[in-house]
Parts: sequence; structure tokens; C-alpha cells
Amino acid sequence: MKVIRWQGLVFFLIVVLVFSIVWFFLLDGFIERMIEKTGTKIVGAKVDLDNVDVSFFPMGFTFKRLQVTNPKKPMTN
Repeated sequence: MKVIRWQGLVFFLIVVLVFSIVWFFLLDGFIERMIEKTGTKIVGAKVDLDNVDVSFFPMGFTFKRLQVTNPKKPMTN
């Protein structure tokens, strides 16, 4: 009686590894776009963010050059 199907376990680990790598490399850009889009809707003016750095150990976010324009002059900082 086989307890573990090795081919299935290897396939599962490969899928998890590929998903983790893609998530790790695309997470920063996704968060950056969401902050810009949501911030623009909330403020009513352009929100620009140069970079977001997500760290898991220690857990946190680092925002670089977060710029919000004046709602009365939406294209000037």
C-alpha cells in the first residue's frame, strides 16, 4: 500500500514554487498600482508612487516618493 504518490507530491511542490516566485516578483507592482488607483479616487487628484517594497521579515511596507497633487490643480504637485 502506497501512502504517498510521489509524482503528485512533486507536481504540487512545483506548482507552489512557481506560484510563490511569481507572487514574490509581481506583488510590489500590484500594490503600487492599487495604491495609485485607489488614492486617486479617494483624493480626487493624481497620486503617484515611485516604488513599493514589501518585506515579510520584518513584515511591513516601504513607500518611496509618494506624491499627491492638489485637488484644485490636479496636474501639479
